[in-house]
Amino acid sequence: MTYDAETGELKWLERPEHHFPSARIRNAVNSRLSGKPAFAYRNNHGYLMGCFGQVKVPAHRAAFALMTGRWPEDIDHINGVPTDNRWVNLREVSAAENSRNSARSKRNKSGRTGVRWNPQQGRWVAFIGSAGSAVHLGTFADKALAVAAREAAERQLGFHENHGRATPRLGGA
Repeated sequence: MTYDAETGELKWLERPEHHFPSARIRNAVNSRLSGKPAFAYRNNHGYLMGCFGQVKVPAHRAAFALMTGRWPEDIDHINGVPTDNRWVNLREVSAAENSRNSARSKRNKSGRTGVRWNPQQGRWVAFIGSAGSAVHLGTFADKALAVAAREAAERQLGFHENHGRATPRLGGA
């Protein structure tokens, strides 16, 4: 398999005869797969998937392994596009770090992650997740102040600058 770090594409290489029980089977497989995308189907989360031997693997993990010679703990797509497997868009992170670069929920109504309107109080509420629990940042009469409180907390806790962006389209890179 080859990985093009600039485009993020993984393609099958021609496999040698000793990988097959006969030259006929090798020729059939190589004519069907050689030079074609190795990770061509998407899972339910939009990630490109393929097989390493008999094991299903996300393309971004295979790309990381091919570039570094080891399997990563967790991979973050910096721009949030799950099909964009260019090397400049991948970074190894912990699961906690990865959650600090997530898109805004489709259910979000305020337009800003961690800010919501509380109709009972008639005020904006700001909150952030930290160490597995929600931290209340305050209630505000002005939405801009709630957003500012949330942004300050994100900086303090080391959230990625892309956190809370609009949900990326799954159509491509």
